[in-house]
Amino acid sequence: MLSHDHANYQARLDFVRNLLNDRFSLGDELDISLMTPSAVLNNYWDGTFQPGTVAIPKGTKDLVVRLGNRDTEGVHQATPIHCSSDLWDAFVQRGVPAQFESLSDKDDKVVVHCDFSPTNILFAKASGRITALIDYDFSWISHPSYEFLRSLDGLGGQFRGWSSDEESQEAALRDAKLHGFPVSLPSTTESDSGVDWVVAKAWEEALEAEGVKRPRTMEGIDRVADVDTILCAILPWRVNNADILARQTEEVIIECRNNNEEHLDKLLTRLGF
Repeated sequence: MLSHDHANYQARLDFVRNLLNDRFSLGDELDISLMTPSAVLNNYWDGTFQPGTVAIPKGTKDLVVRLGNRDTEGVHQATPIHCSSDLWDAFVQRGVPAQFESLSDKDDKVVVHCDFSPTNILFAKASGRITALIDYDFSWISHPSYEFLRSLDGLGGQFRGWSSDEESQEAALRDAKLHGFPVSLPSTTESDSGVDWVVAKAWEEALEAEGVKRPRTMEGIDRVADVDTILCAILPWRVNNADILARQTEEVIIECRNNNEEHLDKLLTRLGF
């Protein structure tokens, strides 16, 4: 899935059109739109289109997810994520708007960095101060909640959607960000998922001290995060990024696909679809 401003967009569109026509004899009337899954999320912040995204056309019957491969313009042979078109239509038409209804201050707009992480922070050792935030290639103007969905991974500040494993460390961290951190923090062990509770709480306290918005003060961010989780499950970064794909076996990719399909099914069921 590609946005209209993606390099070689027309060439890839023609490739998909010709491939489907050859395989299924669909004829010249075939109408194809290529899009990024974030189109759904981005377009619902305020009902207007965002740069580089397209809306899912009305009457869409099927969604085809292409798993990228840096060595070919064709479809990667790993099996794509499967999602019933009727189920997806119902979620887009009824579920997405409902998930955004409770989001507080929907009209708020800020510059979001979208890749705020330790690797993009310059730090002066002598003064002990942060001197710069770099790498703004993913930045744009959006709702402040979007920063917490995309950034802060590794700083203990990223906010994630619902997890089917409600006993996991990620689920506990999500709950803490919404309702407050416990006085006695859970222990972090090598068997855990990597949640550093000390860093996560320190980040939360720093945000609170500055008086800035954070998940606990953004009503409805939990429901928006669930939409983001669904989009990520449909096109997982791990099986879409060319560099990552090149390092993984077919078995690992298929296992990732199966796990995402299972999580997608459970999340949509939880939301009533």
